[in-house]
Amino acid sequence: MATLAVTHARIGETMEQATERYGEPVSSGVEDNDEWTFFKKGGFVVYVIFYEGKIEHIEYIKQKPGAGTDKLTSTELSDTEINNFLKANYSGKWNSSSYNEWEAANLVAIHNYVTSSDGDWQNAYHRLLIMTNAAVRRFNKNTAAKETEAQAGF
Repeated sequence: MATLAVTHARIGETMEQATERYGEPVSSGVEDNDEWTFFKKGGFVVYVIFYEGKIEHIEYIKQKPGAGTDKLTSTELSDTEINNFLKANYSGKWNSSSYNEWEAANLVAIHNYVTSSDGDWQNAYHRLLIMTNAAVRRFNKNTAAKETEAQAGF
């Protein structure tokens, strides 16, 4: 029986493992005490967030052919690509919780379209996001704290 080698960064991997898989990061930094890194390989942008040295948040973004590097542009992932990325991160059964959302073991995944802006830089892209449940709880806690701070003095 032949074994298929899947070449995707995965939940739980270290920076060393991700770099071995993808090569040097395109960019990286720290925000809200989380270390984040962008990789590019095979027409995909892979955005990861590390917690305690391991990937706990990963986004797969399929680049539009001919897209420049000044902004993040994408095309929608196919069902096959989504399923391959889900299996790469957890080989067990993924349960569909609703349209384009899945749950498995200690993980959640969503395929959606994101729009955001950072100053003069605007983004609009499709992504498959996979996070641990612990990452979701930390994200929600940080978001609530930012919203509370923003409403101080009302």
